[in-house]
Amino acid sequence: MDNKSTGIIWDWNGTLLDDVSLCIDVMNSLLNDRHLPLLNHERYREIFDFPVIEYYKKLGFNFNVDPFEVIGLEFMKRFLEHIEKVPLMDGAVEILEWFDNKGYRQYILSAMEQQSLDKILLDKGIHPYFEAISGINNHYGGGKMEEGRHFITDNKMNPNEAYLFGDTIHDFEVGDRLGMKVVLIAQGHQSKQRLIETKAVVVDNFEQLKKWFEINGK
Repeated sequence: MDNKSTGIIWDWNGTLLDDVSLCIDVMNSLLNDRHLPLLNHERYREIFDFPVIEYYKKLGFNFNVDPFEVIGLEFMKRFLEHIEKVPLMDGAVEILEWFDNKGYRQYILSAMEQQSLDKILLDKGIHPYFEAISGINNHYGGGKMEEGRHFITDNKMNPNEAYLFGDTIHDFEVGDRLGMKVVLIAQGHQSKQRLIETKAVVVDNFEQLKKWFEINGK
């Protein structure tokens, strides 16, 4: 079988990059500065959402005092100051190598700003696994639906022959609307129960993803 016709599209944050703890720590620093209630891991995974402005509203930020554009940039500044220390998810390199050895074309479709995304992929040494890497042109985490449409066109991809692997409801919405098969991995930014409610295929880790793909992939 020629696996080159099948595209494997990865989300980045929370799927390949284990950045949940950093996101919580950075957000708590912003909340603490404003005397707002702090986050724990469980609450974070229950309220995080796209577009992230909705998540900021749930946290209690007053946009009349702190415009979202200002807080969003402040978050990303603090986040990027520490991102080099953030590890990949356990088994990330191994699963990329597994798909690569089978001849699948791999890509990244992310809501992270493009230059920051390219830099960390190079720093982590996994840039060569991907045929194309698509981020967004700002730091506001507005989502990636439109980027997904352009991504499919630019890479001359048949969405019916593509798989999207992510960790959020938004990943499911993007992949489903574009006609791709979606598998959500419940070790990232949203709780497993929230992911299950999408009716998507949900697995716990990369080992389960590999087993699912061996049975259901092509």
